[in-house]
Amino acid sequence: MVYKLSDPIGSKIFNFNKFVDGIDLNEVLHDITCLPCNCSNSPYADPFHQHIVTGDLRIINNSKLRKLFSKGPKYRKPVHMNWKDVKCRVVEGLRSCVKQWCDNNSVQTIILNDWLNAVLKLVDDKIHFIKSRIKSHKVNPLLKRHDVISSLKQLKDRFVICPIDKATGNIALVCKRFYALVLANELGLINNVDNTVERTYEVINGNSTEVIDQHISDLKGIFNISFDEVNKCLPNMYWLPKMHKTPSKARFIVAAPICSIKQLSKAVTTAFKIFFKLIEKYNKISSFFSGVNTFWVIQNNSPVINSVNQLNKRSAAKSITTFDFSTLYTKIPHDKLIFVLNSLVDFCFKSNDCKYLVITRYGAKWSNNISKNDIWFDGTKMKVAVAYLLDNCFFMTGKILFRQIIGIPMGSDPAPFFANLFLYFYESKWLKDMKKVDLTKARRFGNTFRFIDDLTAINDGGEFERCFPNIYPPELELKKENVGNCEATFLDLDLTITDRKFNIKLFDKRDNFPFNIVRMPFILSNMPSTIFYSSIGAEILRIARASYNMQDFITTSRTLVNRMVSQGAKHHRLVRVLKKIYGRHISTFSHIASNAITFVSQLLV
Repeated sequence: MVYKLSDPIGSKIFNFNKFVDGIDLNEVLHDITCLPCNCSNSPYADPFHQHIVTGDLRIINNSKLRKLFSKGPKYRKPVHMNWKDVKCRVVEGLRSCVKQWCDNNSVQTIILNDWLNAVLKLVDDKIHFIKSRIKSHKVNPLLKRHDVISSLKQLKDRFVICPIDKATGNIALVCKRFYALVLANELGLINNVDNTVERTYEVINGNSTEVIDQHISDLKGIFNISFDEVNKCLPNMYWLPKMHKTPSKARFIVAAPICSIKQLSKAVTTAFKIFFKLIEKYNKISSFFSGVNTFWVIQNNSPVINSVNQLNKRSAAKSITTFDFSTLYTKIPHDKLIFVLNSLVDFCFKSNDCKYLVITRYGAKWSNNISKNDIWFDGTKMKVAVAYLLDNCFFMTGKILFRQIIGIPMGSDPAPFFANLFLYFYESKWLKDMKKVDLTKARRFGNTFRFIDDLTAINDGGEFERCFPNIYPPELELKKENVGNCEATFLDLDLTITDRKFNIKLFDKRDNFPFNIVRMPFILSNMPSTIFYSSIGAEILRIARASYNMQDFITTSRTLVNRMVSQGAKHHRLVRVLKKIYGRHISTFSHIASNAITFVSQLLV
């Protein structure tokens, strides 16, 4: 059965895209009072910014709306079950599947009539059975109540309502005037911007229609991509408050689900997924023979945990340091990025016997043959595509057209691959050069890991801290995050060294936010209950993998279980999901409990 969930409430309550789309920054800078600001005497005003930038929902006077906001923007409003509509949707889906299958196999739909009637009979029986088991409750949608509508409108008039960076399950309310000023400052429209610093963005004297028309022509003429009319627009720039920083900062994003170069962007991203895997495989083989780790890039915390496990077996824990690249995405010069990506494209195509990389609806594949309608790349065409994407980083802020001229737009499809491979190029080159002159020193980086702009060096004797200025381009700024070298946080891990062994427990920077964090779904959300309970099992498993100490696991897991009970979880379903997850991952939970009954009793008290 294939189904689609209803839209979450975020689509109804957020207004940041609408605000950015309609703002006139020139007018704002000419007369700042054109935007409301009632922050001066508000207890919710940020003491540093002197404006309201908050996730504290007590600022919402209407208790019903406040309660709805507290469930987060991913919450889906419960709806009244209309069984007649359910039957219609199922019939519609089945007929669509039948037609698609018959079209693909060049047969008439009539041959599946008997099958379709048999399935519909089963559907009728199932609906009748479920109706007899479920009591239908009348639902009064909050967002259709007049008092709630009025309160929400007042909030939207005063504030920009948006997600919070690193806590997208929570909602921030930001003073409209402040939001606009932060945007204008980032875009270089305010006179106090330091003119000695090279600007990241430039204002384009033209209109979006001209840019879009050129994109339509180029996509077809250069890349053989038929333009989808739904993409006839440019993305906006918006920002999300980084509440985990003190004082809070802004994360600027240029992205949209649809835009004029979206199809090319997706095609290039699909290709770079293949390149990334090929480069990773090559480096793993090279590392096996040389003992030098030339590929530090990781996708999750598993390599870090595996490395720590091996060190703990020998009681060899000595040091850990963590680092962070400041504003990585907006600091990479385009000329250096293009040189690096072109070099890697050449490497990937030379490493393969096939001439073309063909993009399909399921991914990408190497091939020596192409057809007229294929979207394909050879080495030369891929380089053209990369340069085209970087040269066409156009976006709108209100009626002003901008282009990003330094760095990679955060939020664009290939951005993580571009950033990761850019840093990898310099890391691997430095290590290969070092290997020729000092193999022992090169091997000290065997437990160095990087997740995009976050890096940790384990047991390296301080080598990374001494060497990183020689590894990366001078435009990039790298800062040490932890104090000393015996404890640190990296990704979702809290690592400490005691008696030459690492201890790991789960870390969540959102725990320090000055308001309640929405972390998991609610049972009343309009979705199958299996999704709700499966999320609990998955989270318990994640906690276990990141907890060496049994008491740390129990404390964190009980907090989770209590939270899920308050969000609607039933005791008997919790018992079932905990037994199931234990049975499937006995080895993972072996340091917690010897059997499922003990495991469940430790978490449900």
